[in-house]
Amino acid sequence: MCAGGGGADGSDGAGRPALPVGIPADLARAEDGLRAFLGSLPRAEAERSVVYVAVLEAVLNAVRHGHPPGRQAPSLALDVTEGAFVATASDHGPGFAPDALPDPLAPERRGLGHGRGLPLMRGLVDDVEITAPPGGGTRVVLRHPLTASAPAGAHTA
Repeated sequence: MCAGGGGADGSDGAGRPALPVGIPADLARAEDGLRAFLGSLPRAEAERSVVYVAVLEAVLNAVRHGHPPGRQAPSLALDVTEGAFVATASDHGPGFAPDALPDPLAPERRGLGHGRGLPLMRGLVDDVEITAPPGGGTRVVLRHPLTASAPAGAHTA
């Protein structure tokens, strides 16, 4: 998408250009860029919507939990590689251990309005990879196969 994201070089940490998504205007821009990118892919509208929800959840989590005051804004990078749509949401928060999270479906947690994002993402796309290095920050990579050929390379909004 646009330069100015997660890595020191303005990338998502893997060398792809990334879009900062730390404030509401950036979120709206990220949503618009995501819609445009998904619209350019050879997918059915229903499947685009499923991927859209998963990516938006990753971005909102990055903004909500990974954007401490005075730190660089979270970022979103979109790509098509090896026959798959790839979205990378990166932030600079304290990080977390996904395996240590409580079960969101446990009876005592059902009434809470949060805690279901990771199971949601995992249920919507084929692969969810979460890394949280010891120094902080979280990187969520979502992958979902394309049903038809699409041009490889990062999207620029």
